[in-house]
Amino acid sequence: MAHEKSLLLKFLGDTPQLRMVDFLLAHYRYDYSKKEISKGAGIAVSTLYKVWGDLEDFGIVTPTRAYGNTQLFRINTENPLVKELAKMDMDLIEMTAPRETPMINQG
Repeated sequence: MAHEKSLLLKFLGDTPQLRMVDFLLAHYRYDYSKKEISKGAGIAVSTLYKVWGDLEDFGIVTPTRAYGNTQLFRINTENPLVKELAKMDMDLIEMTAPRETPMINQG
């Protein structure tokens, strides 16, 4: 299944890290396992494990809870970089949203 690129990915580039960040930003209220994140981001689990350390090192993701041997994570909405990426995402949406045309009074 092909994933349509978000505006953030179109603007910043389509990398595994950005795909994961993009997925987690879009679903910031929820926590996910690494397998669920890889599926949601449209990347292989092996690719996720290659770059996951960067997301943890920069504080982009934060562990939330565990069930069994599975740790769940969510995007760290308190991280300044995450805040800037979320703002950029919203700015891109606003910039590309169709403008409303005023109704012309035909009196």
